[in-house]
Amino acid sequence: MTDTKELIDVLRERFDQEKIYLLGHSWGSALGLLTAHRHPELLKAYISVSQIVHTAKGQELSYHFTLQRARERNIPEAIAELEKIKAPIQGNYTNPEDVHVQRKWLLALGGERYGKTGYTDIALEILLSREYSAMDILKYLKGMELSFRMMESIGKMNFFLDVKAIAVPVFFIAGKDDFNTPTPLIKEYAQRLAGPHISYKEFEKSSHSPMYEQPEEFNNYLIEIKERVEKPLEAQK
Repeated sequence: MTDTKELIDVLRERFDQEKIYLLGHSWGSALGLLTAHRHPELLKAYISVSQIVHTAKGQELSYHFTLQRARERNIPEAIAELEKIKAPIQGNYTNPEDVHVQRKWLLALGGERYGKTGYTDIALEILLSREYSAMDILKYLKGMELSFRMMESIGKMNFFLDVKAIAVPVFFIAGKDDFNTPTPLIKEYAQRLAGPHISYKEFEKSSHSPMYEQPEEFNNYLIEIKERVEKPLEAQK
Protein backbone atom coordinates (compact mmCIF):
# COMPACT_ATOMS: atom_id res chain seq x y z
CA MET A 1 0.00 0.00 0.00
CA THR A 2 2.77 2.45 0.87
CA ASP A 3 4.55 1.68 -2.42
CA THR A 4 1.34 2.31 -4.37
CA LYS A 5 0.79 5.70 -2.76
CA GLU A 6 4.43 6.68 -3.32
CA LEU A 7 4.17 5.78 -7.01
CA ILE A 8 0.97 7.81 -7.35
CA ASP A 9 2.72 10.81 -5.80
CA VAL A 10 5.63 10.43 -8.23
CA LEU A 11 3.25 10.35 -11.20
CA ARG A 12 1.25 13.34 -9.93
CA GLU A 13 4.42 15.37 -9.69
CA ARG A 14 5.90 14.16 -12.98
CA PHE A 15 2.77 14.93 -14.99
CA ASP A 16 1.73 17.98 -12.94
CA GLN A 17 -1.64 16.52 -11.97
CA GLU A 18 -3.49 17.02 -8.70
CA LYS A 19 -5.26 13.69 -9.21
CA ILE A 20 -4.78 10.71 -11.52
CA TYR A 21 -6.69 7.66 -12.73
CA LEU A 22 -5.80 4.37 -11.05
CA LEU A 23 -6.34 1.01 -12.76
CA GLY A 24 -5.83 -2.31 -10.99
CA HIS A 25 -6.06 -5.79 -12.54
CA SER A 26 -6.43 -9.10 -10.66
CA TRP A 27 -4.00 -9.03 -7.70
CA GLY A 28 -3.41 -5.37 -8.51
CA SER A 29 -7.15 -4.76 -8.11
CA ALA A 30 -6.87 -5.50 -4.38
CA LEU A 31 -4.16 -2.85 -4.02
CA GLY A 32 -6.14 -0.50 -6.23
CA LEU A 33 -9.36 -0.82 -4.27
CA LEU A 34 -7.61 -0.32 -0.93
CA THR A 35 -5.77 2.71 -2.29
CA ALA A 36 -8.98 4.25 -3.64
CA HIS A 37 -10.63 3.62 -0.28
CA ARG A 38 -7.82 5.12 1.81
CA HIS A 39 -6.63 7.92 -0.49
CA PRO A 40 -9.56 9.19 -2.60
CA GLU A 41 -8.03 12.66 -2.54
CA LEU A 42 -5.33 11.43 -4.96
CA LEU A 43 -7.63 9.97 -7.61
CA LYS A 44 -10.04 11.09 -10.30
CA ALA A 45 -11.44 7.56 -10.51
CA TYR A 46 -10.58 3.95 -9.82
CA ILE A 47 -10.85 1.47 -12.71
CA SER A 48 -11.16 -2.12 -11.53
CA VAL A 49 -10.37 -5.00 -13.90
CA SER A 50 -11.11 -8.57 -12.72
CA GLN A 51 -11.55 -7.38 -9.15
CA ILE A 52 -10.61 -9.56 -6.19
CA VAL A 53 -13.68 -9.31 -3.95
CA HIS A 54 -13.88 -12.15 -1.42
CA THR A 55 -10.93 -14.47 -1.89
CA ALA A 56 -12.35 -17.39 0.09
CA LYS A 57 -15.70 -17.34 -1.72
CA GLY A 58 -13.97 -16.75 -5.04
CA GLN A 59 -11.75 -19.81 -4.58
CA GLU A 60 -14.77 -21.89 -3.71
CA LEU A 61 -16.71 -20.77 -6.80
CA SER A 62 -13.64 -21.29 -9.00
CA TYR A 63 -13.05 -24.79 -7.67
CA HIS A 64 -16.64 -25.94 -8.21
CA PHE A 65 -16.73 -24.41 -11.69
CA THR A 66 -13.54 -26.28 -12.65
CA LEU A 67 -14.72 -29.61 -11.26
CA GLN A 68 -18.12 -29.26 -12.92
CA ARG A 69 -16.49 -28.45 -16.28
CA ALA A 70 -14.16 -31.47 -15.91
CA ARG A 71 -17.14 -33.75 -15.26
CA GLU A 72 -19.13 -32.29 -18.16
CA ARG A 73 -16.23 -32.99 -20.52
CA ASN A 74 -15.43 -36.32 -18.89
CA ILE A 75 -11.72 -35.74 -18.24
CA PRO A 76 -10.73 -38.44 -15.72
CA GLU A 77 -7.31 -36.97 -14.90
CA ALA A 78 -8.78 -33.57 -14.06
CA ILE A 79 -11.62 -35.08 -12.03
CA ALA A 80 -9.21 -37.25 -10.03
CA GLU A 81 -6.79 -34.41 -9.24
CA LEU A 82 -9.53 -31.97 -8.31
CA GLU A 83 -11.41 -34.46 -6.14
CA LYS A 84 -8.16 -35.31 -4.37
CA ILE A 85 -7.66 -31.73 -3.15
CA LYS A 86 -11.41 -31.38 -2.50
CA ALA A 87 -13.23 -28.10 -2.06
CA PRO A 88 -11.17 -25.51 -0.16
CA ILE A 89 -12.11 -25.47 3.52
CA GLN A 90 -13.76 -22.09 4.16
CA GLY A 91 -12.30 -21.01 0.84
CA ASN A 92 -8.67 -21.61 1.82
CA TYR A 93 -6.46 -24.28 0.30
CA THR A 94 -4.19 -26.11 2.73
CA ASN A 95 -1.08 -25.47 0.63
CA PRO A 96 0.01 -23.64 -2.55
CA GLU A 97 0.22 -26.91 -4.50
CA ASP A 98 -3.56 -27.23 -4.27
CA VAL A 99 -3.87 -23.79 -5.86
CA HIS A 100 -1.51 -24.88 -8.65
CA VAL A 101 -3.64 -27.96 -9.36
CA GLN A 102 -6.94 -26.09 -9.43
CA ARG A 103 -5.63 -23.18 -11.51
CA LYS A 104 -3.92 -25.56 -13.95
CA TRP A 105 -7.25 -27.17 -14.76
CA LEU A 106 -9.11 -23.86 -14.67
CA LEU A 107 -6.87 -22.67 -17.51
CA ALA A 108 -7.14 -25.95 -19.41
CA LEU A 109 -10.93 -25.92 -19.14
CA GLY A 110 -11.52 -22.34 -20.28
CA GLY A 111 -12.10 -20.42 -17.07
CA GLU A 112 -8.91 -18.34 -17.23
CA ARG A 113 -8.56 -17.19 -20.86
CA TYR A 114 -11.34 -16.73 -23.41
CA GLY A 115 -11.00 -19.36 -26.14
CA LYS A 116 -7.52 -20.36 -24.93
CA THR A 117 -6.24 -23.24 -22.81
CA GLY A 118 -2.60 -22.18 -22.36
CA TYR A 119 -0.09 -19.32 -22.56
CA THR A 120 2.09 -20.44 -25.47
CA ASP A 121 0.84 -17.63 -27.70
CA ILE A 122 1.68 -14.96 -25.11
CA ALA A 123 5.14 -16.47 -24.47
CA LEU A 124 5.87 -16.35 -28.22
CA GLU A 125 4.69 -12.74 -28.45
CA ILE A 126 7.02 -11.78 -25.62
CA LEU A 127 9.98 -13.62 -27.13
CA LEU A 128 9.40 -12.00 -30.53
CA SER A 129 8.87 -8.50 -29.18
CA ARG A 130 11.52 -5.81 -28.83
CA GLU A 131 10.39 -4.84 -25.34
CA TYR A 132 10.78 -8.20 -23.56
CA SER A 133 13.21 -11.10 -23.40
CA ALA A 134 13.32 -14.72 -22.28
CA MET A 135 14.72 -13.44 -18.97
CA ASP A 136 11.56 -11.38 -18.49
CA ILE A 137 9.47 -14.56 -18.76
CA LEU A 138 11.60 -16.19 -16.06
CA LYS A 139 11.22 -13.11 -13.86
CA TYR A 140 7.47 -13.19 -14.42
CA LEU A 141 7.28 -16.83 -13.34
CA LYS A 142 9.38 -16.03 -10.29
CA GLY A 143 6.96 -13.24 -9.44
CA MET A 144 4.03 -15.62 -9.77
CA GLU A 145 5.68 -17.99 -7.31
CA LEU A 146 6.06 -15.09 -4.87
CA SER A 147 2.36 -14.31 -5.26
CA PHE A 148 1.44 -17.89 -4.40
CA ARG A 149 3.49 -17.65 -1.21
CA MET A 150 1.31 -14.68 -0.24
CA MET A 151 -1.87 -16.79 -0.38
CA GLU A 152 -2.36 -16.67 3.40
CA SER A 153 -2.75 -12.89 3.48
CA ILE A 154 -4.66 -12.77 0.18
CA GLY A 155 -7.02 -15.46 1.45
CA LYS A 156 -8.25 -13.19 4.22
CA MET A 157 -9.55 -10.49 1.88
CA ASN A 158 -13.29 -9.85 2.02
CA PHE A 159 -14.16 -6.44 0.61
CA PHE A 160 -17.88 -7.02 1.22
CA LEU A 161 -16.97 -6.37 4.86
CA ASP A 162 -13.79 -4.29 4.62
CA VAL A 163 -14.64 -1.75 1.90
CA LYS A 164 -18.32 -0.84 1.77
CA ALA A 165 -17.96 2.64 0.27
CA ILE A 166 -15.46 4.60 -1.83
CA ALA A 167 -15.45 8.36 -2.23
CA VAL A 168 -14.38 8.44 -5.92
CA PRO A 169 -16.05 7.10 -9.07
CA VAL A 170 -15.43 3.36 -9.53
CA PHE A 171 -15.69 1.53 -12.86
CA PHE A 172 -15.75 -2.26 -12.63
CA ILE A 173 -14.71 -4.22 -15.73
CA ALA A 174 -15.23 -7.99 -15.84
CA GLY A 175 -14.94 -10.77 -18.43
CA LYS A 176 -18.10 -12.80 -18.79
CA ASP A 177 -16.23 -16.13 -18.60
CA ASP A 178 -13.83 -15.25 -15.78
CA PHE A 179 -13.65 -17.83 -13.00
CA ASN A 180 -10.21 -16.81 -11.77
CA THR A 181 -11.76 -13.85 -10.02
CA PRO A 182 -15.36 -15.02 -10.53
CA THR A 183 -17.47 -12.48 -12.37
CA PRO A 184 -20.67 -13.19 -10.35
CA LEU A 185 -18.89 -11.93 -7.21
CA ILE A 186 -17.68 -8.78 -8.97
CA LYS A 187 -21.18 -7.99 -10.21
CA GLU A 188 -22.65 -8.50 -6.73
CA TYR A 189 -19.99 -6.30 -5.15
CA ALA A 190 -20.54 -3.52 -7.70
CA GLN A 191 -24.24 -3.55 -6.83
CA ARG A 192 -23.53 -3.27 -3.10
CA LEU A 193 -20.64 -0.78 -3.07
CA ALA A 194 -21.60 2.80 -2.17
CA GLY A 195 -20.00 5.83 -3.80
CA PRO A 196 -20.57 8.92 -5.95
CA HIS A 197 -20.61 6.78 -9.11
CA ILE A 198 -20.38 2.99 -9.44
CA SER A 199 -20.43 1.35 -12.90
CA TYR A 200 -20.19 -2.27 -13.96
CA LYS A 201 -19.31 -3.41 -17.49
CA GLU A 202 -19.06 -7.01 -18.65
CA PHE A 203 -17.08 -7.94 -21.75
CA GLU A 204 -18.83 -10.77 -23.58
CA LYS A 205 -15.78 -12.34 -25.25
CA SER A 206 -13.38 -12.11 -22.34
CA SER A 207 -12.33 -14.06 -19.31
CA HIS A 208 -9.73 -12.86 -16.78
CA SER A 209 -7.95 -10.28 -18.98
CA PRO A 210 -10.33 -8.14 -21.09
CA MET A 211 -7.50 -5.72 -21.97
CA TYR A 212 -5.79 -8.52 -23.94
CA GLU A 213 -8.86 -10.46 -25.07
CA GLN A 214 -10.86 -7.48 -26.40
CA PRO A 215 -8.21 -4.73 -26.60
CA GLU A 216 -10.02 -2.36 -28.95
CA GLU A 217 -13.25 -2.46 -26.95
CA PHE A 218 -11.29 -2.13 -23.73
CA ASN A 219 -9.35 0.93 -24.90
CA ASN A 220 -12.50 2.57 -26.20
CA TYR A 221 -14.16 2.06 -22.83
CA LEU A 222 -11.22 3.69 -21.05
CA ILE A 223 -11.69 6.74 -23.29
CA GLU A 224 -15.40 6.69 -22.44
CA ILE A 225 -14.60 6.57 -18.73
CA LYS A 226 -12.32 9.59 -19.03
CA GLU A 227 -15.00 11.54 -20.88
CA ARG A 228 -17.63 10.65 -18.27
CA VAL A 229 -15.38 11.73 -15.40
CA GLU A 230 -13.92 14.86 -17.02
CA LYS A 231 -17.18 16.41 -18.23
CA PRO A 232 -18.56 16.99 -14.72
CA LEU A 233 -15.17 18.42 -13.72
CA GLU A 234 -15.24 20.84 -16.64
CA ALA A 235 -18.75 21.93 -15.67
CA GLN A 236 -17.52 22.85 -12.19
CA LYS A 237 -14.94 25.33 -13.52
